Amino acid sequence: MLLPQTKLQNAYTTINKRNFFNMNNFYNIHKHRFYIDYPQEKLDGELYKYKCAFCGIDTVTIDGMLENHSPTCEYRLQKENDANSDT
Repeated sequence: MLLPQTKLQNAYTTINKRNFFNMNNFYNIHKHRFYIDYPQEKLDGELYKYKCAFCGIDTVTIDGMLENHSPTCEYRLQKENDANSDT
């Protein structure tokens, strides 16, 4: 027999796994809406913060949106050129 705390831990783990997979599905379904494949490098003096290797804007500010990169960012210009060449 499981102790009540163990039952709660098992339920919590199950819920967290389900939420994790739901988020993976969300990003897989909407992958075309987010631009997260740009090269990143760590921000100086920060442990878990990153920035675009081309324009230097932090990833939180970019938030997966192409227009949040600098207008002169090589990554942004390349993606815009790719999008324009498809049409």
